[in-house]
Parts: sequence; structure tokens; C-alpha cells
Amino acid sequence: MKRQTYFVVVLLLFLTQLAGAQTRVGITCGLTMMSYSQELYVGTIEKTKFSDKFCTIFMASRGGTVLVGNNEDYNDPETTVWFFPPEPGKYGRIYFGYEHINVQGGMNEHGLFFDGCTAPHLEVTQSTHLPSPDRHILAMVMEECKSVSEALALFGRYNLRTLENGQWMLVDKTGASAIVEGDSIIHKEGDYQVCSNFYHSHPELGGWPCDRYNTAREMLSQSGDISVDFFRFILDEVHIDLKTQYSNIYDPNQGVIYLYHYHNYDEFIKIDLKEELMRGVRTLSIPELFAKMRPVSPEEGATLSYNAVTLKWEGENTQYQLFCSTSSDFEDCAPISVSFSKSNPYIVGGIGSFFLGLFFLVSIRHLRWKRVTLFSALVVLGLFLSCSKDDSNYNENQFTYTLDNLQPNTMYYWKVQTQCDLGFTSETIVRSFWTID
Repeated sequence: MKRQTYFVVVLLLFLTQLAGAQTRVGITCGLTMMSYSQELYVGTIEKTKFSDKFCTIFMASRGGTVLVGNNEDYNDPETTVWFFPPEPGKYGRIYFGYEHINVQGGMNEHGLFFDGCTAPHLEVTQSTHLPSPDRHILAMVMEECKSVSEALALFGRYNLRTLENGQWMLVDKTGASAIVEGDSIIHKEGDYQVCSNFYHSHPELGGWPCDRYNTAREMLSQSGDISVDFFRFILDEVHIDLKTQYSNIYDPNQGVIYLYHYHNYDEFIKIDLKEELMRGVRTLSIPELFAKMRPVSPEEGATLSYNAVTLKWEGENTQYQLFCSTSSDFEDCAPISVSFSKSNPYIVGGIGSFFLGLFFLVSIRHLRWKRVTLFSALVVLGLFLSCSKDDSNYNENQFTYTLDNLQPNTMYYWKVQTQCDLGFTSETIVRSFWTID
């Protein structure tokens, strides 16, 4: 009977360790459904201290293209995306933000974008005689307005006391843009506009000068045509290490959003808003949509022998689609399915602990105090292994695939995709290499 008891105890210890290991090393493409609240709070800059949260928003309109970029900089990694399909009297919309402090920005089905930046306290005085909205005013804007002009008209009908600690930036598909500060509205001058954590009307209150603002403004002022790649480069230049939790690039005319996670600009998810809204109300965890992919080698523009080229990338998934083509848009390019198997070091360690503990418990069955001591040590060891956060060695996953019989003196382009739950696909940026004889 006692031996059976010992066996059960050690088995439970092993299972505890195994469960912890599974939690740590599970593929990150899982999808977490969180509860939907009818009281979703929108525009929560008023809930965040100015000193805690720093964001950068910028837009440009050139040659018929309108793009908006934003970095969300904060110390909360539990970021979220919400989808709300259209319903009678309300436009469809997508929001991004935090699980605990809710929505920070988004876009509706008509291409109207908003995002917010915290700023020093600035008392609102000019609209205090107006009525307060019966729900958050940004919810009304995104549900009822198609353009910046319509949104500003709606703002003009209500008390804006909620804007005493921040500002909102609005952009629409025509390229119109404005920053709403409370008492002041800063309209776009020229073909671009930048917003960060100071008031354009009162920079002396704090947050100015701002290196992020100056960098984005300088890059936009010196550029020609705009593109998603160029906006991605700006986001990378103005991000804050360990702070930038997610980033977006919006194309309001195409109804497309490019989503990046934790200042990794080598991997993104392309969201077609119309298609995603057709899939219903959803609340998804942003980190769980990504596989932490990065292309490793060859370096961009490398010159290699055409006989064999080995492509290497990092990621936390086990199945990938590899694309390699002489066309940068990969037209008529059949993907190569690449699968890998992983050995889980925590599972191996758990099995070893189980049998080692069983052996010792049986071999010293006549020494009661030693059994108790050993059992306690195994419990502590199992809990330590199952709760350990130091998974850096295991998470550094690199994968390779070798291409042969390529054409000499040819430019090739390559990227990697991986499929996540509910149809979401993340992919790496496109890299290129040149082959020689």
C-alpha cells in the first residue's frame, strides 16, 4: 500500500512539472477568446498617467496613398484586438488596446482612424457648458462618423472634459487629419502630421522636445513616395525598447491594417477589415497571434553561389510555408511546406525526475525520515522547474531550408509564413539575395 502511495505521489509530481512545461513552451499561435463586455471603454488615455505611457502617431497622404502608423508604448504586455461587425446604426470597427485598460486606437469600416496620446494635464474650459455624452464620445465617433469633418462636428456638440490629460488624432481615407486637444484642434499642414506626448498648443507644459516626434517628422519631410515598408522603418526608428507593445500601419482606402508585436518589425499580420468583420464579434490576444519569427540569413542583398542557398529563420512554430521567387510579389510561386519536430527538454527532465524519484523512494523504503526529506526535495525541484521563467535557450529556435538548382546571376526574394488559429497568418518581411556562378 505504501509503495502504491509513493508511486502516486511521484507520478503527480511528474504531471505537475509536465503541465508547467507545456504552458511555457506551447506554440504561440494559439488564440485566446476573452469575454466580451457591452460596456467596452473606449479612449482610455484619461486612465493612464502621462509619465507611464508614451506613444507616437503619424500619417501622410501622397500620390493617392494615405497611410497611418502608430507605436503603442506602455509596460503592459497583455494587448488585445477587438472586432465589432456593423449593426443597425453602428459602423463596423476594429480596436486595439490593452486587456486591463481597454481600447487605445482603431479604424471603422469607412476608413476613419483614431488613436490617443497621453499628455500633461490641461484644463478644458471652452466646452464645459455643453452636455456630456451618454457614452464615451469616441465610441460614438467610430460608430457614427465616416470622416474627420463628421467627427469634429460631433465633438463640437459635447463637453470634452475627458481630454484634460491627453489628445486624439483622427485620419480618414481622403487624407484629412486633425489632433483634438480639448479646447484646441490642430489641423494637418502639408501632406503629413505627427502626434506624440505634448500639446502643440502648449508645448511648455511638458513632453517637449520629443525625439520620437522630431525623428518621425524629419523622415516624413525628407521622403518622397510613401509605402508600408517606409512606415515600418519609421516605426522601428521611433520605438522604445521593452515598451513598444504593438504597432500598426493602417491603409484606410484599402481597409487593411498591418499589425506588429513587441517591436519586432520582421513579422507582421495583415488584417483585411472587411473580411474579419464578417466573422463576428471577437476579442483576441495579440501576443498569441504571433510566432516570433525573424529572417536570419542570408543577409539582405547577399551574393551567393547558385548551386545551394541555405535560408535560416527564427520562430516558435513547427510548420511553415516558405516562399522563394524571382518576383518580389511572389506571383505564381508555389509555397514549400516545411515542418519540424521539437523535443521538449522539460518533458525529458520530468520523465527523468519521475523514474529517479521512484527508484530512490523504493530503495530507501525502510528509512522513514529520508523518504520524507527526499519527497520534500523532489516537490521543491518539480515546482521550481514547472514555474521557471528562464526559457531563453529553448525559445531561441532556428530553422533552415536549403534550395538548390537555382538560376545563376538572378535576384531571388524569400519570406516565411506560418498559420495561426482561426485563419490568421503571420509572415516575415521579404528579403532578397543575388546568385552568381
